[in-house]
Amino acid sequence: MMKTNKCGLVVFCLFLLLPAFSFADETPFEVLNADGDRIVGAVVSVDADKVVLKTKDGQKELPLDRLSFLKNQNVRRAGENAKTVSVLYLRDGSVLVAEKFTMKNTAVSCFPLPGKETAFPLAQLRAARLSVKSEENIAAPPVDWVKFTAAEGKSDRLIAGQPGSLDTYTGILREVSEETVSFSVDGETLPVPRRKVYGLLLTVPNGTETVAGTVSLGLLKLWNGSVAVLRSLKTNESGGVEWTTLSDISGTSQPADIELFDFGRKNASYLSDLKPVRIEQDFVFGTESADSPLKTFLQFRSNKLPAGTDAVKKEPLPIPAALPNGSKQEIPDRPLPDLQGFQLDGTVYEHGLTLPAKTTLEYDLPENFKTLRFAAGIDDRHKPNGQVLLRVQADGQLLLETVLQGTQSVLRQELNIEGKKKLTLSAEYSGVFSEPAILTLGDVKLIK
Repeated sequence: MMKTNKCGLVVFCLFLLLPAFSFADETPFEVLNADGDRIVGAVVSVDADKVVLKTKDGQKELPLDRLSFLKNQNVRRAGENAKTVSVLYLRDGSVLVAEKFTMKNTAVSCFPLPGKETAFPLAQLRAARLSVKSEENIAAPPVDWVKFTAAEGKSDRLIAGQPGSLDTYTGILREVSEETVSFSVDGETLPVPRRKVYGLLLTVPNGTETVAGTVSLGLLKLWNGSVAVLRSLKTNESGGVEWTTLSDISGTSQPADIELFDFGRKNASYLSDLKPVRIEQDFVFGTESADSPLKTFLQFRSNKLPAGTDAVKKEPLPIPAALPNGSKQEIPDRPLPDLQGFQLDGTVYEHGLTLPAKTTLEYDLPENFKTLRFAAGIDDRHKPNGQVLLRVQADGQLLLETVLQGTQSVLRQELNIEGKKKLTLSAEYSGVFSEPAILTLGDVKLIK
């Protein structure tokens, strides 16, 4: 009869249980730091000060204030776990994609995906879409919905119908159940079948505390479309990421469910989040028509496109045969690249600006920012072509003037803007007009 070593068996069993108390998720994330270095590894831990990565060269500890983002390297499969969801837009800027959503007695109850049941005051809710297919692009709602949300309202609004033919009704939201939406119009409360309600837009109740001006730790984006504007962030013993929004709504997500950690807002602000106070563009020959494809292509662009616009065309656009200033050089008969996103030296930036030559942007600078940091160059999809002159000024003082070429690597720059009130960026033609000269700026940040 074989003897059993009980002590050895106990040790072996404890060894099997170890992954439950350490970080076992090997989801690969790409990290971009302020120096442009890219590192790939699994997240061992993350908190308000640092990220620890498990890489092929061992563990690396990275200060959070020097990171731009961590991006999940796995690809989400379209239509995976498709279901009908509600999309809740909070006043702190967060977005919760929820399997269930109800409201009673000024309290919201929802079941975010993935997560546990969550409750919070109705005053924290800005808007809600009640019935959305989860495989849709949550971040790109219908144009008519965007127009309704952009318009200020003095009363609650109920949005009925289907995208493309939505109607709005003003009144007071009373209750949301799984079957009906109770909505008061002219003193009469109507039980509207939930299936007929596309969304709700809510006014700000008197006395509501806002989080305006609160500096967030960053953003956490999930594959399902949820976005948390972070007050706090940490990993727990089982490897889950615990997060809390600025309005103190909490959740826990597994690394595999996370699409992106965006830390660009820690002690910083993206310039693309600000609206230029002045935009000047001198379009080239061939753009006289208001609906000219080239004119559309050459519009100034940022990751914050105007509501309801489609400023970036997905179809390749033909290069015109004529060039500005009477240039006679021939242009190859080929399409312009599709410039969705911002890409420099293989890195795709979530935040950025595109300035075609003959473009000037002027911004009012917020107070207490000391440094302007950015990556600049010709977008990878233009290279090796393209040449543009970049000029940066603050309060009329020239901070930088340099020529960027498609044959060069990305330029990374930090400029002193302490005490400055106006920032001006301009792009000009430089050299031969071989094709439209388009400057891309990635992760343009104002640093405190």
